[in-house]
Amino acid sequence: MAPTISEAIAADHASLDLYAENLRTATEDAEKVRWRNQLTWTLARHAISEELTLYPAMEKHLGDEGVQLAKTDKEQHQGVSTFLSDSVEQGVMVGGGSG
Repeated sequence: MAPTISEAIAADHASLDLYAENLRTATEDAEKVRWRNQLTWTLARHAISEELTLYPAMEKHLGDEGVQLAKTDKEQHQGVSTFLSDSVEQGVMVGGGSG
C-alpha cells in the first residue's frame, strides 16, 4: 500500500535530516559534495511536491490557517535552499573545508 501524504512527508524530512547530518560530519571534500548534492536534490523534489499538492490542499481546506502554514513551510524551505546555494557560491562546506 502506498504511504499517506503525511508518511511521505515524514520520510522526506527524515532523509533530509540524515543527509544534513552526513554533510555536517563528512571529512573529505568529495564526500561533502556528494551529501550536499543529495541534500539539494531531495530538498528540491520535496519542496516541489509540497508546492504542487500539499499547499493548495492546505489553503483550500484549512482557510487562513492553511495559508499561514504553507507560507511558513515555504519560508523554511527557502532558508535551507538559500543556505545551500550560498555554500556552493562561496565554496564553503558545512563542517569546514572547501568545495
